[in-house]
Amino acid sequence: MKNKVFGAIIKSTIAVFAFLLILSPLMVVRFGVVFAANVGITENRYCNAKIDDDFADDKILVVMNDDADNIVTYTVTDFCEAEFTEVKDLTKILKDMMRNGDKEAENDGIFKRENFKSILRLTLKNKGKQNVLNAIHVLEKRSDIISAEPDYTMQPQSVPNDKYYASGELWALNGRTGIHVKEAWDITTGSSDIRVGVIDSGIDAYHPDLRNRVNVELSRDFNYEDDNSGAIVDENCHGTKVAGIIGAEGDNKIGVVGVSRNVELVSLKVNIKDASTYCSLLIEAISYSIVNRIWILNNSIGFKSCDADGAKALETILRSYDGLFVISAANWGANLDEHSEYFPMNIDLSNVIVVGALDMRERLWELSNYGNKVDIYAPGCEIISTHPVGKCFETCGNCTDEQREKNHHVGDKYNLGYHIAEGTSMAAPYVTGVAALITAANPALRGRNIKDIIVKNYDTVTIETPNGDKQRVKKLNAYKAVIAAHEQVYKIKDVTYDTVEIVGLERYIPRTYYIPSAIDGKTVVSVGLNAFKDYSTVENVTFATDSKIAAIGIQAFRNCINLESVTIPASVTKIEIGAFMDCVALRSISFDKNSELEFIGAEAFGRCASLTEIRLPPNLTKIDYYAFNNCANLKKVVFENTDRAVEIVRSCFDGMSSDLRLYVPSNLYDTYVANAAGQPFADKFVKM
Repeated sequence: MKNKVFGAIIKSTIAVFAFLLILSPLMVVRFGVVFAANVGITENRYCNAKIDDDFADDKILVVMNDDADNIVTYTVTDFCEAEFTEVKDLTKILKDMMRNGDKEAENDGIFKRENFKSILRLTLKNKGKQNVLNAIHVLEKRSDIISAEPDYTMQPQSVPNDKYYASGELWALNGRTGIHVKEAWDITTGSSDIRVGVIDSGIDAYHPDLRNRVNVELSRDFNYEDDNSGAIVDENCHGTKVAGIIGAEGDNKIGVVGVSRNVELVSLKVNIKDASTYCSLLIEAISYSIVNRIWILNNSIGFKSCDADGAKALETILRSYDGLFVISAANWGANLDEHSEYFPMNIDLSNVIVVGALDMRERLWELSNYGNKVDIYAPGCEIISTHPVGKCFETCGNCTDEQREKNHHVGDKYNLGYHIAEGTSMAAPYVTGVAALITAANPALRGRNIKDIIVKNYDTVTIETPNGDKQRVKKLNAYKAVIAAHEQVYKIKDVTYDTVEIVGLERYIPRTYYIPSAIDGKTVVSVGLNAFKDYSTVENVTFATDSKIAAIGIQAFRNCINLESVTIPASVTKIEIGAFMDCVALRSISFDKNSELEFIGAEAFGRCASLTEIRLPPNLTKIDYYAFNNCANLKKVVFENTDRAVEIVRSCFDGMSSDLRLYVPSNLYDTYVANAAGQPFADKFVKM
């Protein structure tokens, strides 16, 4: 009888369990959470998180399996696997952009729509790191979730420097072992049109070397919703140092100068006072950067107890971001190739560049991580940079010289706001600054292009690792990188089997156009019809010294409204119709001393209103109609031909300045006057 009763109980229990299984799979899932909490989780999890890792004890990051064509809003009711009190959408700003039909970010290339996924931060009601792992264990089983992971803690990667350094020399910029930025500045000193985001502890926006560089309105403190006031205060002092290396103001006779002397800095504050932060705040900062067209991001913070599988959310948002993400290699003195748990310095994406640190003697800085996963090295030792003025006053204002030295202060008590620092945190912003120079030189470039230029144009140095191995590594060279950004890929058309004509640009639109003498082994003999017409970014045009170009074609540079100077090579014999017409900023036209120029075509320099003077070479024979019409400020034209008078067509100088003077050789003065009889410029000739 007892056996029958026991059997009936067993059958009833099985039936009830089966009914519950059919009725509510969710109850089984919840049962699984409770069970897991009692016995612990032993199976391998996708995120590989462990209880002793550094992460928030009540937060989970979730990447959903949705896309940009199916925008979903999520609430706590969508996640019944545990008791959650909040679901924060870290990609909400991107969804709002797409809902509003804002295509500009996509067209600009900063946003990769095809890689978009929703990234959420779930907050547990019951705190506890084991509760976090338990919930992850269940969430990652859902088919609509790509990954679930803890909200890892991140730390800044600088280390205080205890060596005295009072010379004020910025060796990383102008020293023998520096990055050769002085030569790069001959090409560009940067542009205030370039935005650089500093993901860090904030920036002291009132620092005298930074106050004209920080976009206060655009800056954000992601520790608080919709706030920017905290972003321009730096209690930790880390972000202000980073900002100074990137873009401290130049030519103001004080303090230091940044790599990019002209740039717009945006403070994206994620660190709180104790210097730690969470991955979720970093994801929000990247989302915000996408919407606000911030092409370059400096991130000198990282995880030590995480890996690529454990930070899928961060990798996901970076795949949607097409700007450049500069990350310090971190300061654990380790080979990154042997530590997959270090992140995001282990991420392998085309728009992420990892930076290690070198000292003044081009040796590996003692605590810098190293290995094949470090893309490039930069100065990171004994670096003088900006320091929050208020914090500097608190710690150094009324101290003895010895105390100021101990605090890494530079200068006396009256020189507030400059300290010494070291670490890969200080190395990364040198790369970021060079990226800003590259973008200023060539605004068409994006993250992967900029990284490619930096890692392919470098100096080579030999470092010794902590275990005594020697490695040949890449060291940042600002000049080589900026020069490389100026290289154009031209569209060409065959003229003969071994000569070509340039008809435009395939890619890159830099400010200085360098016209080569040969392309793919074929001689360039002309710049063709409309080749660079309406290219508004070009400011200067130079030709190879051995150029064989004979003709600058019809409207070749018409309406290049920012073109300021042109150097015409000796080989050019003809400047065709409208070649430089409507180049309203053109101030300087120079000809090689051996110029073979014979002909200037109709309207060739029409409406070049900024042109004030031009010297015409001795082989010139004819200036066609309207060649300089409406050059309203042209006051001096010098004719250097002493053998014969140049034929000047009647309407050549229509709309001229009343101050125009035509300087001609004395022996040809009468001839010029006779030839110009009855023309409006007949009384403008002056003997040389």
